[in-house]
Parts: sequence; C-alpha cells; structure tokens
Amino acid sequence: MISQASLTRHFTENYSKRLLIIVTVFTVFLLAACAAETGPQGPQGPKGDPGEPGAPGAQGEPGQPGEAGSSGSLGATGAAGEAGATGGAAGPTGPAGPAGESGTTGPASLTNPASGAIVVVPLAALNSSGQDGIARLTAQGSQTEVVIEMNTGATGVGQPIHIHAGVCGSLGAVDFALNNVVDGFSTTVIDASLPSLRQGLSTINVHKSGAEASVYVACGDIPAAGSAVTVALNEQNDSGQAGAATLIAAGDSTWVAVNVAAGPGGVSQPIHIHAGGCDSLGSVIAALTNVENGRSVTLIDSPIADFLNGDRTINLHKSGPEVSVYTSCGNIQAASASSSAGVSAEPVMLTLNELNSSGQSGSVTLTPNGTKTTVDVAITAGAVGVGQPSHIHLGTCGDLGGVSYALTSLDAGVSSTVVDASISSLLSGRFAVNIHKSGTEASVYVACGELDEASNTLVNDPGSGAGTGTGTGTGTGTGNGGGSTAQTVLTSIAGFAFSDLTVSVGDTVSWENADNAPHTVSNRVTDTDPPMVGPDFRSGTLTKGGTYQFTFDTAGTFQLFCEIHPNMRATVTVQ
Repeated sequence: MISQASLTRHFTENYSKRLLIIVTVFTVFLLAACAAETGPQGPQGPKGDPGEPGAPGAQGEPGQPGEAGSSGSLGATGAAGEAGATGGAAGPTGPAGPAGESGTTGPASLTNPASGAIVVVPLAALNSSGQDGIARLTAQGSQTEVVIEMNTGATGVGQPIHIHAGVCGSLGAVDFALNNVVDGFSTTVIDASLPSLRQGLSTINVHKSGAEASVYVACGDIPAAGSAVTVALNEQNDSGQAGAATLIAAGDSTWVAVNVAAGPGGVSQPIHIHAGGCDSLGSVIAALTNVENGRSVTLIDSPIADFLNGDRTINLHKSGPEVSVYTSCGNIQAASASSSAGVSAEPVMLTLNELNSSGQSGSVTLTPNGTKTTVDVAITAGAVGVGQPSHIHLGTCGDLGGVSYALTSLDAGVSSTVVDASISSLLSGRFAVNIHKSGTEASVYVACGELDEASNTLVNDPGSGAGTGTGTGTGTGTGNGGGSTAQTVLTSIAGFAFSDLTVSVGDTVSWENADNAPHTVSNRVTDTDPPMVGPDFRSGTLTKGGTYQFTFDTAGTFQLFCEIHPNMRATVTVQ
C-alpha cells in the first residue's frame, strides 16, 4: 500500500519537471521575437551627470621588494662652487695638555762652524769597550752645548758622563755632569763658556753604567785654545752633509776629528786631506779614517804645522763605488804654530818655595814653544850627585793631586823639560810644580810653586844703550847712557767694561778682573757678533781677582773684547 507521503512526493516531482519545460520553451520563444523586432542603432544620448565618488578601497597588501637595479654610470664632474664665507674668529687657546714622557736622546743636528765656535773632540775607547766616538762643543754665548756621538753600549742603558778637571791619564774632580749617554747619544747645555773649557785642563769621561761607574769606556781631552784648528765642512752636490773637522796638535802627530750630518746608513765614506782648495783639489796628502754615521777620528803621524800652510783641504766622498762624487769640503786656513798657540811669546817666571826646612827654593820659568812649553827649574842645589824627581801636579801645593806631566829630575838644582801642553793651559791656576828630595825619599817634598797666572812675572831683558858726551877738558870723553825702561800699566776690568788705553812700545799691560763674573782679554780682529779671536793675545778665563799681562812690542792699534761677554770691547793704542 502506498502511503500518503509517497504520493505527495511523486506528484511534486512530476509537476516541477513539467513547469521547468514550460518556462524554457516560453523563454526561447520570447528571445526569438525580440531579435526579429530590433532596428538600427540610435544616436548616443547626452552624457549623464558624474556619479558620486566611490568610497576609498581598503589598503592592499604590500608588494614584494623588487630586485636591485644595476649601478648607473659616473656622472660628469660638476662645476666648482663659489668660495664659502670666511669662518668665524679663532676660539680662545685651550689649556696646555700634560707634559709627555721624555724620549730617548737622539743625535743632535749639526751646527755649521760659521754660526759659532766649534771644537770636535775625539773620544778614545777604554777597557776594550769598543765605544769610541766624538764630542762636539759649540759656543752659545756664556754657555756651551756638548753633543756626544759614539758607538752604542748596552741598548737602553744610561751611561754617566762628566767633564773632569785634568787629563784622561790623571782625572781630577767632576766640573760638570752631562746628560747620560743612551744608545750612543747625549746632548747637554752647560753653564760654562767654550773658552773656559779650552785651557787644557778639562776632560770628557764616559762610564759603563750607573751600576758600574768605576769602569771607564771612553775619554777625550778638550784641547787647549791654540792647540787646535776647526775647519768648516760645507755641503756639496746637495748631499746635506755639512759639519766640521778639528785638527788637534799632539806633539809630532795630529788628531783629526770629523763630524758631519750622517750619510746613508751603513755606508763607509772615504775622506782625505788634499793639497789645494775645494775648487781645485790636488793630490792626497793624508788618508783619514772613513766616515761612518757622520763621524771619523784619525791620528796622523805628522805635526799640525804641516797642514796649516794655507794649501790644504779636507774632502769627503759619497762612497767607495762613487768616490768621484764629493759630499762635503772645507779649506784649512793658513796659520802658524805660534799663532795657533794663542799665547804671548814671552816666558813667565814663578816662585818655588822651600818646604820641610830643605833650604831649597828658587824659580820655574815657562817658555812658549809652539803648542808646547819649555819648563826650566832652578833651585838651590841639594845633595851632591843626587837626582831630585820633579813633576807638574794637578791641584795646589797644599793639596796636590795626580801627576799630569813628569819633568826631568834636577841635577845640582836645575832641569829643563819640554812639556806637551800650551803655556796658557799650564797657567790656569790648576797646576803646581813639586820637587822631591830624592828617588828613594820621594815622599819628602823640598820645594813647590803654583802655576798661577795671577802671580807670574814676565821675564824681560832690561833696557840698554850707549851714548856720547862732550868733555869739558882737553878731549872728548865717552860715557854710558841709560836705555828706555818699559813700564807696566795696571788696569781693572770692572762693571763689565774695559778701559781704552794708550801705552808705549815695550810697555806691559796688566788686566785684573774686579767683577764677580768671569771675563777674558782677547784680541779682536773682526766686527762680527761674536767677533773672531786674533793671534796676538788671549788670556783664557779670568775669575774674580785673576790677572793677565801682555807686552806690546809693536806700534799700532789693538782691539780687544771678552769672549764670554762679546759686547765688552776696548782699544789699546801703542805709540
């Protein structure tokens, strides 16, 4: 039996199908009818009013980043812009920063000798140290710059160095402490004029280290004034190698110490003394030790006079392979041994006083002998046939130091010795002549005298002459007339000033320093600042109370000045 629900579902399904067929047929019929009635297109109607803008759409999702574009080509250079306006005024100076740490001392630059007096001193190695070198002393008014350049000791180790009284073979007290030598170099400015150091009494001594100060590694004697000649070495061929060379008298030999700006590192540079001048070099007279690191020291087996004839030149070459290239040259100026000594040609006599009730007293006479001095001793004779040792010591009779020069032993109270020292160095007030009783009793002193210029007596022959007179009797008689007697003119150096003087030929002028400051009495031959020292006279340094004497044997006008205070000048007119 079919249920009512099934009948209803069956009726609905059939009715729906029939209704769909009817609608489809009607639609087809309607479309066909409309197509058959369509006419031609009509004209475009007028533009309608714009509609209201639509609301903005929502923001879309960000797109993926695009790939990087290729680099564009370089654009053309733009034209220069106009200059900007000047900046504002400089701000105030800021406070000074803290001081930096001291660096290691390096080699000082060279000063050409034309700018001031220079002496180059050779430093000889001691105790197999291998530390030879040079000391360069440059005048700076009343001070002196001391530059040391030598072979290096232990790296970074400070080596004490001093200027001592005395000579290398007999060191005295320390006069000036210099800055330690570090890696071969040291520079110090000391409160002493160069002339005061050049009395033949000063020595530069270098120690191994502070911990081993008793070990000496190098030493050099500062030459006395007049015993050395300094030559300016001028740069050639744009080498940059200017400097100086000093020739130092050493008896029948000559030291030559050279110091120039260093050439290429490790290059050995030949150097010679030639005949002729820098503009016309002649043959080689003497080969010097090659210059290395800007310095050279040579001992030549010829006296200094051989090089002072005005026809000698020092010439430096670039290297062995380039020996034809000259880098520095200097003409050795003409001079003579006596003028280079820088002292009066007059002998000086000093007193030897009796000691220990010996009954022996007398005198010592110093006579200039070029760059040397002849020392003649004459005292009351001692025991017959007994030789008496005598020496020149450092110090005074009351405080004798080491022996500086051994003299010939006295025989019957007299002896004569030629000493390798200028008279000016011996008369500085630092030496004494001491006579011993005998070789076996050398500790007993019998006579002593201090070599002090303030107490010297110039040895002059008395004036003499012969005259004729007319007798009042029966004939013409002859008589003895008196010759002219030279005078000693006393003058003081006071208030930093000399006095102009007028004296007669043969007169001796004695200057006494009344100032607390030291002075010199030196021959002036130029009006330069500072002036050049001439050959006629040169006192050395005079402290307060010190005196200097010079005899004027030639008429003329003589200019003088103080080397320590060059503005102190005066004139001595000799008639």
